[in-house]
Amino acid sequence: MEESERHTNDTGGEHSIFTRTDELPELEAGYDSPEVKDKEITSRGVKRLRGKREIGPVFPILIHFSDDSDNADVFAEDYEESDDYAEESDDEEDHKKASEEPLYSSLNEQFHNNSDTDNSLYEDDISPESRPLVVQLRTLKSLRIAADQRRELRSKYIIAEGVDRQEALRRVKRARNMYSSLHYFRLYSEGTKGKKSKGLKSGETDSENTKSGETAFAFDPLLEQLCVLRLGRYKCAGPKADRLNLVLGIMEKILEVEDEDIRENIIHYMYNTELRQAGLKDSRLKERVVKAVVTITKMLKVPRESLGIRASPKGLIKGPLKLFIEDELISDCSLGGRTGNLIPAQADLITRIEKTKDVKFVLILEKDTVFYHLAAKHFSETENCILVTGKGQPDIATWILLRKIKLQFPDICFYVLVDWNPSGLEIFSTYWVGSEERAHDNLFLTLPDLQLLDFTVADVDRNDCMALDPKEVAKAKMMQEKVYLDDTTMGLHLRESLFEMETNLVKVDIDVLIKDRKLPQFIREKIELAKETRLQADREWATRTKKKLRLADR
Repeated sequence: MEESERHTNDTGGEHSIFTRTDELPELEAGYDSPEVKDKEITSRGVKRLRGKREIGPVFPILIHFSDDSDNADVFAEDYEESDDYAEESDDEEDHKKASEEPLYSSLNEQFHNNSDTDNSLYEDDISPESRPLVVQLRTLKSLRIAADQRRELRSKYIIAEGVDRQEALRRVKRARNMYSSLHYFRLYSEGTKGKKSKGLKSGETDSENTKSGETAFAFDPLLEQLCVLRLGRYKCAGPKADRLNLVLGIMEKILEVEDEDIRENIIHYMYNTELRQAGLKDSRLKERVVKAVVTITKMLKVPRESLGIRASPKGLIKGPLKLFIEDELISDCSLGGRTGNLIPAQADLITRIEKTKDVKFVLILEKDTVFYHLAAKHFSETENCILVTGKGQPDIATWILLRKIKLQFPDICFYVLVDWNPSGLEIFSTYWVGSEERAHDNLFLTLPDLQLLDFTVADVDRNDCMALDPKEVAKAKMMQEKVYLDDTTMGLHLRESLFEMETNLVKVDIDVLIKDRKLPQFIREKIELAKETRLQADREWATRTKKKLRLADR
């Protein structure tokens, strides 16, 4: 085995991650890939493998780095009378030492102390069905993107990246101190009310959008997600700024005092004295607080979970999986009967996912009614699959769990089944490339190779179709104008479907197949068709690539 290149901390400790940083394999390559086999892996709390036995496949561990200027100094920008903040500081992450108390340290200690458990690194003790997964923070670094590319991405887009509690508290205090002296915030342009951007192709800019304050989006091919472009800032003063400052003060208390994270929808109850306004209904106050939280995450460029705030979970899951935080089993997804299991709000803290039996695919469903129907039919047991629903647009916890399952088991195919209407395709797009509403927070949430099970008017009787209402027609037109749909084959397919809906003024709900008792068989047939389509697309891609190579050799 080659000698590893290691960084040394002040005490002489070592914390290398693989043999060399330029040899880091892509996680999607799979744990059994040649690039991953026989790589040495050491970290604080993980024993160096000393050749006791020939090791099998080694899984990657993403280690949290403290005092990391790559992420910690992202918010170190001055409030200046300029179009935007100063350039971010140089990326010095490769010279930083590992955290003295890395997140999930007790899990790492288990590797260190017990080579006979399921968590052992040795070949006899590890199985493809049970591999630890340590993904601690949603950052560009955790996606193994090179330092120069990270700087370029951050200068181009607004990206919320995970930080530890101390760094989040530092950013909150800094923002409050600036407001105390300046009496205004400088916020990223959020868009003109009631108006959506058509979106930009990657690399383009739009000066008119900048002037009008309209947000522009781009599909980034490296991140494989929808991003929001940095289009300058504006001053925010008055009641809105006061409200932001109040919510920042609450975040400061949460990060300093609270023993655990709190739910976003109860902030206005727990801190009613600070937020109460005369004549304002609770529902309106709650709405304002939620909007303030979104604005602050965009301003500080950190996700909600880093600020000690979590949205209430709503997604459901059923299938042969067990979810762990360190050694604690937090959910056995095979239980729950016909109602499934609620996806935990702390999905970002999950450190290990185990399959209790082989899984053929993951099926994401738009509606909980479809989920309940398939669960009652024991579909997950008969098809050896995992059923998931976000009950419409997914929440953060559902997104994160799906992405972790994909990273843990890269060979499992992911399919989605939605209504054939503009809202259904919008939900698919959210799972696929991310949300426009919170495009700054799409990192580590999307499923780029997600496959849509085509369900159209051709699959049902004409009498089961319904007419599009005016709002749906307007949504179909608006979605077709998204320029970033041109960047992928799937995007072009979505545009064709939207055009067909708009032209024929029809839609159809998946519930029709429940009525006709055809849903399970329909799904089986569509999955087989999706496999054939995928294979054909792969063959066409391989043929085009070979032609390009032959032309290049001439």
